Amino acid sequence: MSEHSLLHDKILPIGTVVLAIIALWYAAAVFLNTPFERDQAQRAGNTISFSEILPRTMAQERPVLPAPHQVFAELWDTTVGKSITSKRSLVYHSWITLSSTLLGFLMGTVLGVALAVGIVHYQTLDRSLMPWIITSQTIPILAIAPMIIVVLNAVGISGLLPKATISMYLSFFPIAVGMTKGLRSPEVMHLDLMRTYSATASQTFWKLRLPAAVPFLVTSMKVAISIALVGAIVGELPTGAVARPRRTPAGRFLLRPDSADLVGFADGRRTCRDPGHDRRHYWSLGQPAHGSEAGMNGPFLTAIAFWLAAWAVNIWLARLKPSSPTVANLVNILIPVLFGAALIALWEGVTRGFNVPSVLLPAPSMIWGRILTSTHILWADFQQTYLKAVIAGYVMGCGIGFLTAILVDRSPFLRKGVIPVGNLVAALPIVGVAPIMVMWFGFDWQSKAAVVVVMTFFPMLVNTVAGLAATGSMERDLMRTYAATRWQTLFKLRLPAAMPFIFNALKINSTLALIGAIVAEFFGTPIVGMGFRISTEVGRMNVDMVWATIFVAALAGSLSYGLIALAERAVTFWHPSYRRRAGA
Repeated sequence: MSEHSLLHDKILPIGTVVLAIIALWYAAAVFLNTPFERDQAQRAGNTISFSEILPRTMAQERPVLPAPHQVFAELWDTTVGKSITSKRSLVYHSWITLSSTLLGFLMGTVLGVALAVGIVHYQTLDRSLMPWIITSQTIPILAIAPMIIVVLNAVGISGLLPKATISMYLSFFPIAVGMTKGLRSPEVMHLDLMRTYSATASQTFWKLRLPAAVPFLVTSMKVAISIALVGAIVGELPTGAVARPRRTPAGRFLLRPDSADLVGFADGRRTCRDPGHDRRHYWSLGQPAHGSEAGMNGPFLTAIAFWLAAWAVNIWLARLKPSSPTVANLVNILIPVLFGAALIALWEGVTRGFNVPSVLLPAPSMIWGRILTSTHILWADFQQTYLKAVIAGYVMGCGIGFLTAILVDRSPFLRKGVIPVGNLVAALPIVGVAPIMVMWFGFDWQSKAAVVVVMTFFPMLVNTVAGLAATGSMERDLMRTYAATRWQTLFKLRLPAAMPFIFNALKINSTLALIGAIVAEFFGTPIVGMGFRISTEVGRMNVDMVWATIFVAALAGSLSYGLIALAERAVTFWHPSYRRRAGA
């Protein structure tokens, strides 16, 4: 690339956008820091002018919003001013976080691609596994991260891998969703053409399906790498990892004395505080608490037998070709329900067969009992978190991302500058953004909606931009021969072609929005809300109530995803992924 091209295509657009953001940042710092200066002057009985306020807002010791030069000074001090081997160096800590991010992203990419390939090629996996993959992403990561760390530590896995596992858990979902859509995007005509060439399934995959899926995969990877970073940072909170120069509010919560007993189960040295177990009993993973080994494993073996039987039935159901649409719909519902019942039975068998303390992982029967006795609490939390924060933030975040994509699409200069900066915004860790939003917008649902806006903006932006660029030059030339205006081309050609990408973002955001709102409630909220309930009940060691709240979140997220998927089917019925022939 020549120096002129580098300046015109990279440096100038990005520099212009960054300078505009810095100018807005300074203005916001003055606006947010001024009330403190006025209050201080009023307490001293003085009258202060704006010319006196301005320099003071730029040099406050503990500002509501630090000015850019204050942030850059701290950044310089913790990078250049410290040796990279020092534990006070930001470079040192950044590398530890980056290493778990990259490993988790790699693991998530491999897992997501493998799941997508299996879902596309095996109807049983498609119809039974995909709904539960979606459900898994509605589980608040801050609630289960300590459990993942405990379990992995108990089996001797520590260090980098537990954090990378949490990063993988978050990042595989966009890859799986995008790759599945991409592998199903080849036209039926193209698939038929491969058959006329006597192409094998492997040749069809490598020469047709995979090339067609690359645009979807690359777009999903851009989203996944940002989410992987969030997962790595969340994974550092409950581990007490060395890569944390300052303990965050979430870290203080997760490591406070009343919840530290949960982490203590990893080495079996803490007393079990579960009321259903002997308080003097010490427990470690995989060891029987009482009774014979055969009696202990009875529920587990029964659950395994039920799992195998359910899987065999699902394979049989997936191969059925009902002539009646009603029967076909019932079969489509029955397959994931049966798969979920098998998962729950396996969960029940493991917790009962291995005497897992309910303080670590309660049995599904215990969780269901808690749901039935706490419906009024769960409903109030659902209203506060979902009906207020999630819906408002989701609509605003997706709307702003969509409008920004339309705007930058009209200007190549803006597109070259906004997309890289959008990548930066997407990489902002939610555990760092949430306390700031609470400080700015208060403790009610408005601050949670602001976090959701930040989380949902970038996936919509990058997917919409990719979708608007998906049309071929032949189609655009045809619109020009019809003397179509720019807006006619946008609404009649480019937006319809972009709908698969846009709905891909809407589906991913439906899970991100719920997770963002719940995590934001960990940092400040009225005494109601799903995040508040999880943080409070973990401190009380009422883990069954925590999982009851997780169940409500998973149900709400799954239904949201399902409604968006139905809308996608109605809008993009023309897409090959919906009108492909059976078995294609």
